[in-house]
Amino acid sequence: MPSGQKKSTRPRTAARGPKGITVFLVFLLLAVLCITGGFALGRYLLSTLGENLGGTPPPSTAPGTTTPGTTTPGAGGTGGETGGGQTGGGALPAGGGAGSRTCQTSPLAVYSIQIGAFSSRANAESAVRDLASKNLPGFVVEPSGGSTLYRVRTVAVTKREVADAVIATVRSKGYPDSFLVSQTVAETRLTLSGSSVQYLERAVTAIETLVSCLRIEGDIWDRYRSGTLDRATAATRVDSLITAVREAREGLSSLQAPSDLAALGDVLQAQLISASTNLQALKSYLAGQSDADRIAAESSYIGLVEAFLRLEAGLGS
Repeated sequence: MPSGQKKSTRPRTAARGPKGITVFLVFLLLAVLCITGGFALGRYLLSTLGENLGGTPPPSTAPGTTTPGTTTPGAGGTGGETGGGQTGGGALPAGGGAGSRTCQTSPLAVYSIQIGAFSSRANAESAVRDLASKNLPGFVVEPSGGSTLYRVRTVAVTKREVADAVIATVRSKGYPDSFLVSQTVAETRLTLSGSSVQYLERAVTAIETLVSCLRIEGDIWDRYRSGTLDRATAATRVDSLITAVREAREGLSSLQAPSDLAALGDVLQAQLISASTNLQALKSYLAGQSDADRIAAESSYIGLVEAFLRLEAGLGS
């Protein structure tokens, strides 16, 4: 019966329809879930991989603060406070703004003995060698103040009575025309001005340290020349000066000098290096009592005095 067969097949076809839709919807739902879960898993994996490769992101900083190894834009230089980070060479930009600082020093009289003045450096250096052969220090003072003569000086002390006693000995060793030269270190207080008060403070410390070296070492030579030197006490004082000079050098070199203070910084660094060399020679003499070390230390002490007086004259002009 063909008609009966058609009636029996149609209901079966209708019964399969809803099941097909349900399966389609289930697959669609599963697909959505898979896509969503895969997206979330992918973000997590990418985030984890990024942290492992790039490291932990730096913490946020409050305005005006810095993290190690960085500088705040506009910090340092000649305006504002010093930045928190280091720059090339390990020196920080000097800041603090423009201003001035005054050196807290008191006058120091230094007496040296001049044995002659020469028109050529070669003759002056020959006189220094002659002094050394007679167990005396010697130093060549460069021409200044319009003079073209190279002056040679020996034995520098800070007490006039000691100088008066020593000059008789110098004259007896073949320098009958020698005479005393009196010079005053830190005769007037120096006031330094510039674009960075922070750098000026370091410069003031350096100047005060140099004056302290001249004062204390001058007293040591006074005691040596008068026969009252206690070597152990002197060695302790020299060690303290060596530490002070090193700290002054490190203080200056830890900052980048602004352009207007760079020349001052260079001169101070050079004088601190000379002071360090001088103190090491003095320390060697106190330990070993070598005449060569003593002559080197006394000669360089005269040079330190001369160098500081030139610096002082330049800053005071």
